[in-house]
Amino acid sequence: MAGSGGAGAGAALTDSEPSADLLLARRVLDGLVRGTEVREDLLNGGFVQWAVSVVQLPSGPSVSIASSVGGGAYVPPGVFIPNSAHLAVFDELLPLNWATRFMGVEQPTALLAAHAEELSEHVAGARRSALVTTELGIARPVGWPDFESVRAVEILHTPGEAPSMGGGYVHRLMTVDRPAWAKVQAVLQQGLGLQAAGAITEAVLAAAAQTPSALAGMDGQESRLVEQYDVDHVLEPLRSRTAVDWDAHYRNVIERHNSAVLHPSMAGGVLDADDSEVSRASQQVYVHFYRAGLMIELLRCWRVQPPSLPDLVYCAKIAGFGHVVDAVLAPRPQTAGTPS
Repeated sequence: MAGSGGAGAGAALTDSEPSADLLLARRVLDGLVRGTEVREDLLNGGFVQWAVSVVQLPSGPSVSIASSVGGGAYVPPGVFIPNSAHLAVFDELLPLNWATRFMGVEQPTALLAAHAEELSEHVAGARRSALVTTELGIARPVGWPDFESVRAVEILHTPGEAPSMGGGYVHRLMTVDRPAWAKVQAVLQQGLGLQAAGAITEAVLAAAAQTPSALAGMDGQESRLVEQYDVDHVLEPLRSRTAVDWDAHYRNVIERHNSAVLHPSMAGGVLDADDSEVSRASQQVYVHFYRAGLMIELLRCWRVQPPSLPDLVYCAKIAGFGHVVDAVLAPRPQTAGTPS
């Protein structure tokens, strides 16, 4: 069945009155849609499809979220996640990397259906309850008592506001690495946020520049996670505290490899979440440009001063440079002569 996030609260009670789990899933989806900013310099231009599921476990309802970008793991800036929910790909009840096959597959509904199947195999008593999505034209997944597909624009045309951090909602970094969030907060409380942001940016971009890639760009040129333009026209001005021409930077980025840096599915769209040779090859291309897009997002955090340290760390973590961030944020060793 199809539904809308703007269902009237005063509707008469009927046999089809939505369940509590369906209302919960709708509420979470509503916040995700309202928080998603359409912005040309973000991955996919900010266009993200969302899906939210509620699976009943012996311990209570489990609320899971998936996006259509980054194998279900990408959360755009400005989207805050309910503290009671989690990204399905990082579900601690399931084996690490259980959702690897979904990288590049822009089907969050299918991902959550597979997530529920995985839960049923690993958690006794797990039961599908409700699933809602902004994907359109898809069939009801098997085994879900409550399922709705709603256009994002319908949600946006009803009264409501995007969630903000606090009041039960958390920053996207907490959906990826809670210990890293705690470290970031400690740094900010010490007044070292700008210093840490600079050190992380330098270290991550250096690591990204040294990351080998066997991919050839769509234009036949070598494709890198970080281009020399990023260093010369963004990093160097930031180092010297001079103005960055962010508009020119965007124009350069969008022209790289037929826009694949910000739209990785244009180069490496994956149709099926399987282990076929075609899917694996497409995933390799998608992952490369997805990581490159995250490097652009990290750099462009500096458009606002001071830059958001949590967002910088998020981009680095989700792009596979968490070890670099951890090294920067690690406590400094004691100086020579200090008693051990």
